[in-house]
Amino acid sequence: MNYKPEQRPFILVIFPIGQPLFIIPKLEENHFHITYFDYTLESYFDVTANPGKNWFDILGHHLQGLDRVGIESNSQIIISHFMSAINWDIKFLVQNQRMIKSNYELEKLQYVDDLASWATNETLRIAKTGMLVADAYQLGMKIGSEEIQKHFSLENQTINAGWPAEYSYMPHSIPALDATIQAGPNINIALFNIQGYAAECERTFLLKHRMRKNNCIFHK
Repeated sequence: MNYKPEQRPFILVIFPIGQPLFIIPKLEENHFHITYFDYTLESYFDVTANPGKNWFDILGHHLQGLDRVGIESNSQIIISHFMSAINWDIKFLVQNQRMIKSNYELEKLQYVDDLASWATNETLRIAKTGMLVADAYQLGMKIGSEEIQKHFSLENQTINAGWPAEYSYMPHSIPALDATIQAGPNINIALFNIQGYAAECERTFLLKHRMRKNNCIFHK
């Protein structure tokens, strides 16, 4: 299933007993199909919806009578606004459940872990003083173009970037593409997401020998 909601909610409700429920935009109804489990599907109209036909009325109908509802921690607060009559139990029920991984999920995680690790090692292998930050970016883009053929997903993201010394103390910044890798300390970060499974590999590296007095600081 490939779907990335932007404006219209895409809702999955899992009940203790019975089939899961998908509530999706009417626009998606004709091409939505999942083969690996049974489910109930309901669609909603958007701006033109009459009462009872919008997403929050449909969702509220299915949640009536439930004394406890677990909700994703990153869900929009507007959901509880439209259904104030529901007793929302604010706990990490869903998040904790997601920590239990199946063998399928573990294989997916291992796959993206290996990609991030390979990208990092390859960057360290080719890195040299004067290398452009853009060259490290291109390595991630190359991996991304290969993965889109094998494991297509709208969630795919393959970012590999080297932060030169002048940026390395603030790795959440975005270095200029014409910046160059120097002696160090430099940082390489491989941030990959393949089919919704993510991995990050970060390494500090130098391209020249450290001064002895800096060794203890580097190893902390």
